[in-house]
Amino acid sequence: MRNFCLAIAITVVGVACSSPEVASQKPGASPGDNKTSWGGPQPAESCSGRVCGSDSSGTSCGTCGGSQTCSVTGQCEAAVPAGVTCPATGSIGPAVGKVVKPGSFSLAQGGEYTIENNCAKPVYILSVTETCGICMTHLGQWTKAGGFFDQLKAAGVDVILVSSENPQGANGSVETAEAVRKRFNLGDRFILGYEPLGRDSFTSFIATRTRYAGARIALIVKPGNIIGAIGQVDEESEIRKALGLQ
Repeated sequence: MRNFCLAIAITVVGVACSSPEVASQKPGASPGDNKTSWGGPQPAESCSGRVCGSDSSGTSCGTCGGSQTCSVTGQCEAAVPAGVTCPATGSIGPAVGKVVKPGSFSLAQGGEYTIENNCAKPVYILSVTETCGICMTHLGQWTKAGGFFDQLKAAGVDVILVSSENPQGANGSVETAEAVRKRFNLGDRFILGYEPLGRDSFTSFIATRTRYAGARIALIVKPGNIIGAIGQVDEESEIRKALGLQ
């Protein structure tokens, strides 16, 4: 009888001393997981899809770097500069000082780049082709690590290379874009797109295309989707000025 009572006492004490962590432990979890429902650390999946801000329980999901801000959906995005209106307002037109025509172009790795969705930041778009020797010379310098394009990126500029098969910018493809990536060892440092045959996207942003070999066709957009320059822009200082960086 004495042994029976002692067994009951041990069982009762064991239940009373069980830790909340063990009592709430999910099947298959170890005590070290510490996944409790009353104030302990939350599971990592609670921030699923968010890279900044907090989740519904108040757990931090991360912070944004530089001048970026955290959107209501928990994504880092460029802060809208003072004096800039987004979505863009003003008259649309193919001239400097006008709002760029809405549109998008294809990306080499899939998807589309939409100009109006990137209203808060400056954008530099360059049409490039393997048949344009002087274009390739510029790119060879500007795409070097720490070079001009990296400096633009550090200043918050979206640097976009739109590949095509001739200096007038027609009939680009994933293959022509990837050829540019490989030739200059770009990796994923810059946004790489292309202009398919018959696609009225990139060409619609530019009023007039030059018709001789060696043309560098650029579209430069300031924050607010305002056109800063169109056409042949070669000097780094001119590009910085057109982007609103100086």
